[in-house]
Amino acid sequence: MTPDVSTLFDASVPYAERAMQVFEHVKKNLPVYRTFAASFPDPAGDPHQIPLIPVRAFQDFDLIADGIHPETVFQSSGTTAGLKSRHPVADLSLARTAVITEFQRHFSLDNCTILCYAPGYADNPQSSLLWMMEQLIHQTAQHGSRFLPLGEPLHREEWSHLNAQGRQIILFGAAFGLLDLAELAPFAMPSNTVIIETGGMKTYRREVRREELHQTLSDVFRLDASQIWSEYGMCEMTSQCYAPGIPSSLATGDQAIQGFSSPHWVQVTIRDPQNPMRICEEGEEGKIGIMDLANVHSCPFFLTEDKGVSLETVDGEVIRFQVLGRWKRSQLRGCNFLIDTD
Repeated sequence: MTPDVSTLFDASVPYAERAMQVFEHVKKNLPVYRTFAASFPDPAGDPHQIPLIPVRAFQDFDLIADGIHPETVFQSSGTTAGLKSRHPVADLSLARTAVITEFQRHFSLDNCTILCYAPGYADNPQSSLLWMMEQLIHQTAQHGSRFLPLGEPLHREEWSHLNAQGRQIILFGAAFGLLDLAELAPFAMPSNTVIIETGGMKTYRREVRREELHQTLSDVFRLDASQIWSEYGMCEMTSQCYAPGIPSSLATGDQAIQGFSSPHWVQVTIRDPQNPMRICEEGEEGKIGIMDLANVHSCPFFLTEDKGVSLETVDGEVIRFQVLGRWKRSQLRGCNFLIDTD
């Protein structure tokens, strides 16, 4: 069964229907996954019963459907000595749709300027994070969106000029790059600014908890904590998840926990690390499982090494989840190494 790609982003089509079409397609056309899935019972129409291949498969195999040639291959930053994940992407237009559609669920591309503090695309052409940033910059280039030069302080005058244009200012940055900016040029950013941190970077001189990072950015740039967002993505995913900032007025309680939500074509589950076919109860820690239907030509169904917990579920579906860091700290990965430590 070949899935109708046009329905992948159609929320009117039940997720189970879309997921099972993609499952049958992947099982038929991706030999590595077909062999893996053969060890499990048939899902019988239930996406929760689709087996999730260990994310390490992206390091060990070329996960792309038979007969399809990739337009590009994204590669994780990994570590110098460690293996790197490789994600062959057969359809960049589909990937672009995933990036833009989910971003526009939270922000208006017609009314924002996007600034990104990260190495330029030419410096690391295989980075999925930088490719994502480039797509958003391209969509808003007429508003002055661009990559910011590394190692240079932010200039108040430039931000004042952007603020005068009346559009929302969105600053994307890896966690420790944002901390560097905070040290280089602390100043009060315009009140219409949103900072989106994308996780940690392995090369930084120390580790920091996400709560500490957000508090520092809030204090240094004079922004309410509600204006400090997070993005969750990885080389192996085509799509991204976003977590809105928590207003400073909500200092305690469950509402004060920053939770990620996924696009409607992505299903996130928390899995028992000892038995990945078992989905953890709300509040129970486990490994984050991903079903990203935008990976239709690679491998949409995989189990990460990220530790997470579901914060809110409705009829068994995770509505909000928290990322708690790596399940094992022995393998840290670039932009997807989340900065929380236990």
